[in-house]
Amino acid sequence: MSHRFSVVCSALVFVLFLGVAGIGAGEPPVKVQVKWDRVTRELKTRPNILFGAAPMEARNAPLHDAFFQRVKELAADNVRYATGGPYPFYGVVERQAPTATETFWDFSTIDPVTEDMFKAAGGRPLVVNFTNIPEWMFKRAVPIVYPTDPNEKFWKYTEPGELRDPSGKEAADYFARIVSWYVKGGFKDELGKWHESGHHYKIDYWEVLNEPDRERQFNVETYTRIYDATVEAIRKVSPQPSLWVFRIPTPVACPNSSSTFSIPRTISREFRST
Repeated sequence: MSHRFSVVCSALVFVLFLGVAGIGAGEPPVKVQVKWDRVTRELKTRPNILFGAAPMEARNAPLHDAFFQRVKELAADNVRYATGGPYPFYGVVERQAPTATETFWDFSTIDPVTEDMFKAAGGRPLVVNFTNIPEWMFKRAVPIVYPTDPNEKFWKYTEPGELRDPSGKEAADYFARIVSWYVKGGFKDELGKWHESGHHYKIDYWEVLNEPDRERQFNVETYTRIYDATVEAIRKVSPQPSLWVFRIPTPVACPNSSSTFSIPRTISREFRST
């Protein structure tokens, strides 16, 4: 019975295929007439870009001026400014774990690019994303050591792993200090020492991690904990940003956030045309 049913289904599909393939055969081509003087609908699409911080945007790089001039000329709202990529120095600002007597915060590489990005945006809103959690916050049998050359590509620092603090609070505090650096003029480190930046930018959107289900292979529960902890930590140091974004490569259900104020207002999904 099962075999006869399969044969009948296959035959039916074949007949339908022939019918569809035959539609329009021998018919004259369809003529499309465009009336350029008639407005039928206003286009709502906004031009935008993803701008990734990298050595090619450093102030001494040959294309630096051209890159930021194009951002300025585009004059787009909500340009996505993402740090890191394959360059740890352009995305991780605490590349070594603090000790009982010393911390290792270093914005010297990423700061000039970020400053120039805010300047090019000209006061228009940015979607800011410091994409990576420092590698030392993960449990590793063999530690992953960052390269010493800021211009060296190094993808291994986004490998999957388990946070040593499963609550996500350690990572959240890290991101909160970054926000404080750019919004409140500086921050207190893990030892209570103040680090002065002089920055007082307005951050409209903060994007929590980048493609966490792919880069770190976090499951929904883990990412939700990190997301909630990050929002809570940042809110303690600044009312900015006012909108929160979670970054996914494919559509998924909205995380079941436990914090009443941290429900994502925006889902950022990347589309790459081919």
